[in-house]
Order: sequence, then structure tokens, then C-alpha cells
Amino acid sequence: MLLQMKILKYQVHGEIGATIYVNIAGNQYEGIVDENGKWSIDVPVQQVGTVITVTQKEKDKIVSVEVKVEVVKAKLEQITINRVINTDNNVTGTSRPNANISIVIGSTEYTGVADRRTEDIIYQ
Repeated sequence: MLLQMKILKYQVHGEIGATIYVNIAGNQYEGIVDENGKWSIDVPVQQVGTVITVTQKEKDKIVSVEVKVEVVKAKLEQITINRVINTDNNVTGTSRPNANISIVIGSTEYTGVADRRTEDIIYQ
């Protein structure tokens, strides 16, 4: 998992060449700010509620103020449903690939799975 969650909202840019330290539950991960002032550090998947602390150190000189973020539960983006007319015998739309999809028509539930192209056929 790339550490590109909320941390990058607070620490998108750093001083070019500076070292970024990511501390998670006593484990430290390091990376270097690239020539564009951006950084990205691979970390293991974390449990919701884990606190991540990030600091930046510029060439063995100044250490930045700590930035702390808490890991939050991921939310799925909203799906879209294509227009349905009275002669259609299926419902289609888009979502995350391989997502489980369900719709309810009246009191009947229909389910399907999005394919790799994100085009879903939910009900036939």
C-alpha cells in the first residue's frame, strides 16, 4: 500500500532531497523528497484508528513539526446507473471493477458483480 492517504493532504510537498520519516506503532519507514518536492513511501496496510506520525529532516539539519493522522475507513465512490426505460430487460452502470452490486425493485433484490471494465450488468 502506498502511503498516499490523508498524509499527502498535509505533506504533499517537502524540501527537495529531505528525508521523510513515517512512524507507525514503533516502526519507522523512510523516503526521500524527489526533485519535484513530492514523496511516497510504501507501508503495510493499517487498521482503522492507527495513528501515523510523519516528520521531515532536511540534510541532517532541521526536523519539521510532527504531522499526525489517523487511518480512516475507505469509502467507495458512488456508482452510476445508466438510463432505464420501460422496454429494457437489464440495468447497467459503472462502479469499481469486481464490486458486488445489488438493487431492489419492488420487494425483490437482484445482485451482480462488476466486470473488469467497470461496466455492470445488475439485473436481467
